[in-house]
Amino acid sequence: MTLINIGLNSASWTIADVSDNVPLTLEVQRRLKVWGYDVGNPDGDWGPKTQRAYSAFAKTYKFNDRELSPAAARQLLKDVTPPVTPAPKPVMPKMLRDVGAQLINWPIANLVDNTPLALEIQRRLRIWNYNVGTPDGDWGPMSQRAYSAFAKAYSLKDTELSPVAARQLLSNPTPPKVIVSPPVVVPPVVTKPVVVTAPTTLRALAAQTTSWPIATLRSNATFTREVQQRLTIWRQAPGVADGDWGAKTNAAYSAFAQAFKFETNRISRDAAIKLLEVPPVVVPPVVVPPVVVIKPVEVKPVVIETPIVPVAGLPANLRVASRGTTTFPMTQVSTNIALAREIQLSLDTMGYGLGSASGQWGPRSQNAYDRFSLAYKLDNKTLSPRSAKLLVEPEIPGIPIVLPAPPRLGMADYQAVATAIRCEVAAVRAVVSVEAAGSGFHNDGRPKILFEAHWFGDLTDGDYDDDYPSISSPVWNRSLYIGGVGEWDRLYLACTLDRAAAMKSASWGLGQVMGFNHKAAGYADVETFVRDMHLSEGKQLMAMFSFIKTNGLDRALIRRDWATFARGYNGESYRVNAYDEKLRDSYNYWISVM
Repeated sequence: MTLINIGLNSASWTIADVSDNVPLTLEVQRRLKVWGYDVGNPDGDWGPKTQRAYSAFAKTYKFNDRELSPAAARQLLKDVTPPVTPAPKPVMPKMLRDVGAQLINWPIANLVDNTPLALEIQRRLRIWNYNVGTPDGDWGPMSQRAYSAFAKAYSLKDTELSPVAARQLLSNPTPPKVIVSPPVVVPPVVTKPVVVTAPTTLRALAAQTTSWPIATLRSNATFTREVQQRLTIWRQAPGVADGDWGAKTNAAYSAFAQAFKFETNRISRDAAIKLLEVPPVVVPPVVVPPVVVIKPVEVKPVVIETPIVPVAGLPANLRVASRGTTTFPMTQVSTNIALAREIQLSLDTMGYGLGSASGQWGPRSQNAYDRFSLAYKLDNKTLSPRSAKLLVEPEIPGIPIVLPAPPRLGMADYQAVATAIRCEVAAVRAVVSVEAAGSGFHNDGRPKILFEAHWFGDLTDGDYDDDYPSISSPVWNRSLYIGGVGEWDRLYLACTLDRAAAMKSASWGLGQVMGFNHKAAGYADVETFVRDMHLSEGKQLMAMFSFIKTNGLDRALIRRDWATFARGYNGESYRVNAYDEKLRDSYNYWISVM
C-alpha cells in the first residue's frame, strides 16, 4: 500500500495500521521531511518524533492526526506550497459542463493543450452537423472552421469558448433563430416539448421509453464502452472496449440486434435490458454411451433403468481422476478411504465446513459434496473428470476457465494499448517488461492472482476476522500469502462467504490490478472485470493501462518521463529499486529492436 493508493480510495488508515507497514511509514516520513517537518532520519519506524511531525502537519491542514485519510495522503503527495496561498489562477476545465458552470470566457487557443475538452467539443459539433472530420482531440483548421460556423449561427465569438457557447453545444440540436416578419394571423399556442436527456448508461436507457439512434449515443465514450463490454459478454466481437464506436462495434451490435430482432441503427429500451442480462452459460452436453437393449420376447414392455457403468478400477487420487475419461459412482468412491479423505480435504479447504477428513463418508460429507456439485451444476451422485479437476483446481462458479490456455500477448495487443494511451508501442512494452507479472495465467488456465486478506476484512467490516483468520485480517500480514495457484484456494473460500468482496480483494493478471479498482480499469462492476481477466492477456493489459490512464500517468508515458511514471505507479520508494532507470533501459531496448 502506498500514499497514492490511499489517496485514490475512500478509506482512512489508523496511525496504528500505518506504523505496522514499514514501506508506507518510510514514504510518509520522506514526504513530511520534504514539507519541512522534522522526522529525523527516515527509517520506516513510526516513533514519537514522526508522530509529532505528522501532528503538526495535520494541525496545519486541519486533518485528524490519529489517522491517515485520503485527503491527507493527497496533501502529502502535492508539491510543497505554503498552507495559505493567493487565489489560484483559473484552471482550464476538463468538460463542457464545467465551462457552462463558470463565468469565464476561455480563448480557443487554450484548447490545443486540452485534449479531452477539444474531443468533447468536436463530438458535440458533429452532433450539430458541423464537419470536424474524425473527432480525435487534436484542434486543427477543420475543427476551427466548424466552430466558427457554429459561433456565427448563434452570434457568438469564434475566438473563445464562453459559458453560453458551452451550454448551447450541450443542448439538443436546434436550428438557429431566424428573424422573420410577424404573421398577420394570431400565432397558435405552442406547447413546450419535453426534452428527454440522452442516457449515459445502459441502465439509464432501460429506465426510459425512448428509442435512441446510435448516431446520438456514440459520442458518449462511457456509454459506448459499457455497450462494448456487454457485447463482449454476449460473445460478440466489438474489439477493444475503448469508448470509440467504430466499424467493429457497429458490426457486433448489428449481429446482436439481429439475433434478438431489434433495430440495428437504434438502441431501444428492450435492447438495453437484454444487453444488461447475463447470457446463459453454454454447458456441453454429457455424452452417455448408448445402451444396447435386447428386444424382449414378451409382449409386456420392459422398464429399463439407467445402467450402472462398470468401474474398471478407482483412480489413485483426484489428480488422476481429473485426467481420465471415466465417471465413477459416488457409492463406490465413498468406499475408498484414501480417495474419500482427499475429497473431504478439498471440500473443507473450499469452505464447505467439514472440519475434518477421516475418510469415512457419511451424510455430512455427502451434503458438502451436494453443495459443491450445485455450485458448479454437476451430478452429485458421481465423480467425473470435471468434478475431480474442480476439487483440485477450484474456479469461481459461473466464470469458467478458458481452455486451451488463453492467448499470450501479441503485437496487436501492444498497438491497441499504445493507440488508446497515445504513446509509443516501445513505451508500452517497457512498462510491461518492468511492471507486469510475467505471464498473466497459470498453466491450468486460471489468471494469476494475489489475495489480500486485509482488504477482504475491510470490505466485509471484519465480520470474518475471527472465524476465518487466513483470509480476513484487520491488518496486512505477509505470512498469510500462499503464493501461486494456492491463492485460488483462499479466493474460493472467500467467495463462499462474500463473492463480490472476494473478487475485489484480489489483484488480477499481468498488471495485478486490484478488483476494487475495476472502475479505474474501465469496468462498471467487478464481475465483468473478473470475467475479462479470464479471457486473455490482451484484456489484462488493457485493464492495466486503463488504470494507468485513469490515474493520469499516461502523459508521463507520452513524454517518456520515467521518474514521474515510476513515482506514480510505485510510490516514493521507486528510487530504492531504480524503477525509473529500469523503465528507461527497457524502452531504449525496445525502440532499438522494433
